[in-house]
Order: sequence, then structure tokens, then C-alpha cells
Amino acid sequence: MTKTIELPIDLGATGYVRFVDKVSEGGLATTFLASVYYGGAVRRAYIKLYDHLAQPKAVLNEVLGYLYAQAMDVPTPPVFFVEIPASDVVASGFRTAQVGSIRAVGTLEAHEPKIVGEGTAKTLYLPSALAQIKSRLLASPAGRTLMSFDEALGNDDRNTGNIVFSRKHGVVAIDHGRILTGPTWSRFTLNACFDQGNK
Repeated sequence: MTKTIELPIDLGATGYVRFVDKVSEGGLATTFLASVYYGGAVRRAYIKLYDHLAQPKAVLNEVLGYLYAQAMDVPTPPVFFVEIPASDVVASGFRTAQVGSIRAVGTLEAHEPKIVGEGTAKTLYLPSALAQIKSRLLASPAGRTLMSFDEALGNDDRNTGNIVFSRKHGVVAIDHGRILTGPTWSRFTLNACFDQGNK
């Protein structure tokens, strides 16, 4: 059986609809919720703005993580590129000297709108509910695959904010910026990571 791997698409400037809500000014990226035109419909998506000089490989990690997740059967929402207007770059809180629009990486919001009471792990659980989160991960075949995915790709950033529980036993992975030992990886850090994992 041949597996089909979907590549990220470029929505350009016309695929962006509007800013919805500020999410975070995290250490790796400034993230906000937006509406985008994707697949013939307006969808909600998380948009990530990276400092490309400080983290040159963070966007590459997002794309590679998306491709690897598909190959390993880890559920993950589509990743895409989109152009963000300057006014919404400012609204997001992203600190930049650039005045114009910025190309960003985005991922569709992983919520399933028809599921009542479901949402991101950050919404469902406090970090103190670690036992409940672990139990839910282990009860899901996708959760066990996700743990293998993180181990194989050197992701040390799996936390309650980037695991989405989409159904009773569904687990969806988002945020791949820190795979491969992080966004400043080199062949030396990768070799050390994979050597350690093979011991």
C-alpha cells in the first residue's frame, strides 16, 4: 500500500482572512489565532511568527515534523504558509523592525467543532493533572505513536500546550519547532542526539 504524504501549501496573501486572538509570545515563536481561507472554506488556524535570524531552522522543523508525523501515522493538522499583513503582525505582539507584511507558518486549529467539551490539552487539563494526561495518552494508539515520534525526532518540548485531545481517544500533535534538538541544530547536535538515543 502506498502512503500519500501531503506537502504544506502556500496560501499567499489572499488566503489570510483576519486576526482572531493573541495566544502567546513564547520563547520560540509569537503565536496567534486567525481565520484563513483553506480548502475552499474559512477555517481557524494558529499562525506562528519566528525570528528567522535567531532560529533559522524553526520553520523547517515545523514542515519536517508535519511530514514525519504523516509518515509515522501521528495525527497532525495541515501546515501551510501564509502572508500576514503588517497591522496583524503588530496586533500579535511580534517584535520586528520590519514594517511590511511577513510570511509565516500556520497550522489549522485541531479542534473538531462538533465535539462538545473537547479542546486543546491546555484547555482541558492543568499541568498539575499529569497523571490524567499520561493515562489518556497511553489509552490512545495515536498517543503511543506520538511518544515514539518524539523519541525518534529528538523532541523534548511535548507539553500540555501542544497536545490536542480531539475525540474520546484521539490525540493530535501540534508544534514541531523543537524537533531535531531545536531550531539551531547542526550535524553535530543531531549526531549526539541520535547516538544517545541508540545506546
